[in-house]
Amino acid sequence: MAYAQLLPPRRKLLHRQVAQALEGLHVEALELHITALGLHCFEGELWDRAARHLRRAGARALAQSAGREAAACFERALTALGRLAENPETQRQADDCPPRPPERAQRVARGLGDRARLGRVAIHLSHHAFLSGRPRDAQRLAEEARSIAEELGDAELGLAAASRLGSTSVALGDFRLAEAALSVVAEHFLGALRHEQSQRLVPRASYV
Repeated sequence: MAYAQLLPPRRKLLHRQVAQALEGLHVEALELHITALGLHCFEGELWDRAARHLRRAGARALAQSAGREAAACFERALTALGRLAENPETQRQADDCPPRPPERAQRVARGLGDRARLGRVAIHLSHHAFLSGRPRDAQRLAEEARSIAEELGDAELGLAAASRLGSTSVALGDFRLAEAALSVVAEHFLGALRHEQSQRLVPRASYV
């Protein structure tokens, strides 16, 4: 029977069987077959293994200057990670992948309703817009990230948004907004410095 005639459950099972066979036959040289293994795991909906193998395949392709193949592997790895429950480990793996096109990442984050991810993407897009000579778009995106940070109570995201908003506002000549945003950044670092200094002044406990 031709592959195209197989029903989806049968196709998934076939890919899982091939992936298992590859792991068994090439245990000593698995790296040479890592792309095929990752793709079979992906089509077999073995999401955890697909993400792991495709990340390795992407890194291998990147090291060989095969940019298009690397991008395809990383994109599928990110898709596989998106099918898993989000936790610190899956987030770490996603962060290890070179970023997908930012506009697509934004659409994915909106589709998932993931406000934290959407805020991080907005920071990235703001930086990209600023470097592309679109400071107005950069400012709008930084404000979006700041709004999300306030909504979530995410101090780290808020600090990044304030920094971006300050830079873009300076470029636009909006010095009042720039001062307000950059004062947030300055206060954060001054607070960290004061805390460090106070820690140095705490007398060491004396022991008898």
